[in-house]
Amino acid sequence: MKARKTLLTAMLAGLLSSCSAVEDFWGSADCEDEQRGAISRYGQPEDVETYSGSGNSSETYWWWSKGRSETFNWGDSYDNCERSVYTFTPF
Repeated sequence: MKARKTLLTAMLAGLLSSCSAVEDFWGSADCEDEQRGAISRYGQPEDVETYSGSGNSSETYWWWSKGRSETFNWGDSYDNCERSVYTFTPF
């Protein structure tokens, strides 16, 4: 009986630890990795717009002088981070 409990505990621990591995494989559900990547490539955004409600969140980073914005969406309506890019004439 003790061996069965030990095996069950080990299996449960393995299952729980694999949850974070799945998140690492698919990217973070809250877009932190994607946002860090954008900041690493383009520098700190000149403006940031945020939204949070109905179980979803969104942040748009604006680089006005580079003619670029990136919007990151995550939450209940998304399987993982959704990113969209908009380019325009810099000003």
